[in-house]
This record gives sequence, structure tokens and C-alpha cells, in this order.
Amino acid sequence: MVGRNPKRVADTRTAQGVPSATPEWLSVSQMQDLLGIGHTKAYSLVASDEIPGVVRIGRRIIRINHQELTNWLEQQKY
Repeated sequence: MVGRNPKRVADTRTAQGVPSATPEWLSVSQMQDLLGIGHTKAYSLVASDEIPGVVRIGRRIIRINHQELTNWLEQQKY
């Protein structure tokens, strides 16, 4: 690794793994940003099972399927 900048090597490795499209699974924080809602409302929707496609992994990790969220939003139009 002589002559290489370790920081630059680390930066290129992380940049290659970043997908350019919207991810299939969203975190609650990403859902908040997408819907333009706050923390309390986001967790309220998840806890009430109002939003479809919610997966809980253990006690703390929550993921929301992007396509199911989009379909649900379409159904909410009036």
C-alpha cells in the first residue's frame, strides 16, 4: 500500500456500493423523508399496522417495502 492514499481507497470502495435507484426497503427515517412526516407520526403509522409491507427484524429494526408503500399511497388519494 505504499504510495496510496488510504482515505481515497476507502472512499472509492464505499462509493461503488451505493445504489443509484430508490431502495426496495426503506427505514422509518427514509419513509419520513419520502412522506414529509415527523418521527411521531411515522412510528404511529407503523405501530398501528396502517402501512402495509412493514417488516420488523428483532426489536429495533423496522423496514418498509417501498412498492407496497407506494401502492398504499395511491389508494389514499381522494
